[in-house]
Amino acid sequence: MRKIILLILSTVCLSQAIKAQDVQPSHTPFDRFGNDTIAYLEHNWGTRTSGAYYDRTIGEFLNNFELPISQIEISINSIGEVSMVRFYIRNKSELRPNSDEFDKYSIMIWLVFDSTRRPNLEHIAHSFSGLERDQSVAYPWRDEYRELMKDWVLEDVQYNYGIFESDY
Repeated sequence: MRKIILLILSTVCLSQAIKAQDVQPSHTPFDRFGNDTIAYLEHNWGTRTSGAYYDRTIGEFLNNFELPISQIEISINSIGEVSMVRFYIRNKSELRPNSDEFDKYSIMIWLVFDSTRRPNLEHIAHSFSGLERDQSVAYPWRDEYRELMKDWVLEDVQYNYGIFESDY
């Protein structure tokens, strides 16, 4: 019986220690990439880092993100919750329609699936005018958005350029 209790306690302690570890891959600063924006984005937020920002905040992501943000796109689902945020490092109007440039010059932030932890449309309507349910709208980046979104909890951060076969 003692061995079983000891085994259970050891398992619980080990699982808590694993949970407490910082699972984020090491962040490599932009200046180490010789101004190669794509290499910086792929290394820090590409497929190898999938899940590294799970249950973290947009504030934590923005503290690591060193590129200037040009625009932000907010996606609202059918029940009025923010489901996705996309940060653009180039204006969408500069990108070729129906091209892979949208993936090349942006990072997608998926918010947690738990609706009790997601911001809703009413929470952000004062900062993003004209946004409605079942809609994605891009806005010019403003520094005040950092404060508004800093505590939004993430499901994942994705830099998707080059991972899908292009039909363009």
